[in-house]
Amino acid sequence: MNLSPGPSRLTHFRKLQQKKYRDEFAEFVVENPLIVRDAFDLNVIPREVIVTKRFLESHELLITTIQQKISAHVFAVDDGELLKLSSLEHPQGILAIYKKQQDLVDESLPIIFLNGVSDPSNVGAIMRSAAAFGVSSYITDDGSADPYNPKAVSAAKEAIFLLQISRKPLSFLKTISGWMPIFALEAHDGVSLDAFQWQQPFCLLIGSEAHGITHDAREFIDSSITIATHSQTIESLNVAAAAAIALHSSFFAIKNSVNQE
Repeated sequence: MNLSPGPSRLTHFRKLQQKKYRDEFAEFVVENPLIVRDAFDLNVIPREVIVTKRFLESHELLITTIQQKISAHVFAVDDGELLKLSSLEHPQGILAIYKKQQDLVDESLPIIFLNGVSDPSNVGAIMRSAAAFGVSSYITDDGSADPYNPKAVSAAKEAIFLLQISRKPLSFLKTISGWMPIFALEAHDGVSLDAFQWQQPFCLLIGSEAHGITHDAREFIDSSITIATHSQTIESLNVAAAAAIALHSSFFAIKNSVNQE
């Protein structure tokens, strides 16, 4: 293990807290040791790891195992140095660098397309639901938060490694519409979720809580879906909660349909 990453590597690690450098280097940061362990179980190995000496003492087996799997370095720094690199107010002692996945879209399985979802925590939470309920490709437009934003990664957990993640312009919806229907999740005026007829595969278009689906995206919609709520006081659900409910419904509706054939 190197005792210090050196000034150039420290600068590189700091840059990865910014989207433009994550895009430039095709790398992103994970700062949660549980996500690092989950990634390891999926055979996803970090390129480089920085840990505090205190973390190294308490997680020696994890770090030793990582060292045996990667040719890149595991660096040790003091708590103050890690604080300078971290996006967290209270770092957990580890900062792992991963390579972004290839920009691919699987046409045979459901797709999520985020349209102006700007809260990174919601972007991450929707990723987690997408991975749980059969989605393969996760697409964000230019108005959505970066899926590799630290808050998004924290909310996505191991789902960040399970999805094909890409960023596309809204015009890509036209391409998608050539091979699957596009269903929009909307707060009002859509077909009730409990009556909706899902098709496989599909693209689920999800807009922001504040503004919904943008005008430019509406021309590509085949059908809209609305989740009925019990109380009129609650006008709409959090976008991540609504996405989870819709994806759960689609997963089991399609599963039951296949079982009946």
